Amino acid sequence: MVINTSEWLDAFFDSYYRHRPVNATFIGVHEHDHRLPDYSQENVAAQLAEIRHLLEQVDGGEVSPPTTQWEAIDRLLARNFLLTQVWELGETVIVLGNPCLYTGEAVFGIVSLFLRDYAPLDQRVAAAVERLTAIPALLQQGQTNVTSCPSAWIDRAVNECDGAEKLLTDGVEVLRRRHGVTGDDFHQAVDVARDAFQGFRQHLTDVVSQHGHDDYAATASIWTARQSQPTPGVACRKRGSCYARGRLRSTRL
Repeated sequence: MVINTSEWLDAFFDSYYRHRPVNATFIGVHEHDHRLPDYSQENVAAQLAEIRHLLEQVDGGEVSPPTTQWEAIDRLLARNFLLTQVWELGETVIVLGNPCLYTGEAVFGIVSLFLRDYAPLDQRVAAAVERLTAIPALLQQGQTNVTSCPSAWIDRAVNECDGAEKLLTDGVEVLRRRHGVTGDDFHQAVDVARDAFQGFRQHLTDVVSQHGHDDYAATASIWTARQSQPTPGVACRKRGSCYARGRLRSTRL
């Protein structure tokens, strides 16, 4: 069965938002506000299967030709993004082996809920409670996936753990004073998240730091693959547009 380009792009964005709920919050898609990313081996395998299915559709003639120049640009750039994801998720040292992935998603998962008044405060606090409660599982995935990495990554992740401590103390106090954010559920979730950051920091300093190194390079297989495919940036410059600008703008309205 052949689907049109718009339907294929809808499936692409559905997968993108589902697997990147914090990105979705920043973009303005709020159906995943209560979730954090899942970097377990099982979910990464499921995500890769979705990515390969989308690539098989677009490369195997199962998607009809785009009807406009803008659809053509979106389709090309989405396809190349998916190729990048195959390389990155397949080479765990590049993404899953970076401790900053886990600290960054955890911190910004909370921050993103309070940057704008896009929904009633109680609704955003409820989402924050769920995300705060999910932080231990996310950081535990980080402990499982990160056993060795460049030393600068370790230093930055430790710094982000310290920043999270500030967020979950001083930042929570600001929310209480300025917005009246209280409630046992919220403060219990904050305590759970703070303990998780402390545990992850200790893992980084006591375990991962013993195996720090200075090897930041991508693998030869990724470099070869990147050279053989047009990049989104090249396609964008050739066609004079920006990636899915209209589609992303429409989701914010």
